[in-house]
Amino acid sequence: MSSSNYVLEYAKTGRSTCKGCNKLIDDKSLRLSVQSTKEPEPGEKDHRRFTNNRHVECLTKVVVANGLKAHGSLDEFPGMEELQPADQERVRNIVDRVLDGTWMAPGWHLDGTWMAPGWHLDGTWMAPGWHLDGTWMAPG
Repeated sequence: MSSSNYVLEYAKTGRSTCKGCNKLIDDKSLRLSVQSTKEPEPGEKDHRRFTNNRHVECLTKVVVANGLKAHGSLDEFPGMEELQPADQERVRNIVDRVLDGTWMAPGWHLDGTWMAPGWHLDGTWMAPGWHLDGTWMAPG
């Protein structure tokens, strides 16, 4: 059996990666942290813990629905009360739009397709920092 805890919080470092867009989550940025524990299978010694983080802009209908199932309401998510009032409103707005189907997370397109960062509509891929003329410039 497994259990999950959906926590709204500000990132403690800038090292975690968003499960939605695969980009780093900046230090002190608002995120949803899904902390899961999987009970050991027969014969296993220990349970497993893992955490998936998402920018709140990268929430999906499935993630929101699972969080609401785990906690009952958005106001019951751990950490919601500790957020700044403007961030609480931002989370409510995004969650409402995710649930009613009007929110488009980064990388998603109106036709329902998703394109990872670096991919172009013609099917080619270009790593960050590279330019069409073949030159490279370090980010920043």
